[in-house]
Amino acid sequence: MHLRDPYRMRIRTIEQPAPEGQGSGDPDPQPQDPPKPSPPQPKADEPLGEGGKKALEAEREAAKTAKAEAAELRAKLKEYEDRDKTEEQKRAEKLEELTRTAQASQRTAMQYEVAAKAGIPLSLATRLNGGSREEMTQDAEELSTLIGHQDKQPPTPKPDKSQGMGGGPKPTTLAGAIAGHYE
Repeated sequence: MHLRDPYRMRIRTIEQPAPEGQGSGDPDPQPQDPPKPSPPQPKADEPLGEGGKKALEAEREAAKTAKAEAAELRAKLKEYEDRDKTEEQKRAEKLEELTRTAQASQRTAMQYEVAAKAGIPLSLATRLNGGSREEMTQDAEELSTLIGHQDKQPPTPKPDKSQGMGGGPKPTTLAGAIAGHYE
């Protein structure tokens, strides 16, 4: 008999014979190791120590430096790519970029116009989809039904008779006030 751990004893269990076609079919099952406890997880709201704060600041500074360096390298790459281009090609690229920006701005403006007309909160305007105003209007109607927005005015609150003049003379005694309350 071969044992992995000489200090652990092997326990053999005897099971009732299973009906034919059932059971594991293994006359000598291997014992399973008990699950190992996982190491304790640090608490999420545990404050950083002095070393943690310094490491965080160093990481932020390194990220800031890396972003600046990446922007500088992008500018150099653009300059390198543009050195062989003619002025006409440069103007054509600039025109394409400005056209894309203008189209994006027009689309955003149209989304806000359609949302305002449909009575949808402007914070949801950029969620409207469609290539044309009609498609955006249809999407706005669907979105309006989903968020439960209705074109009704909010209900007017009922007047509080205890405020203002109230229409009648005020009771001068406690007994009169109590009697007026229960009328």
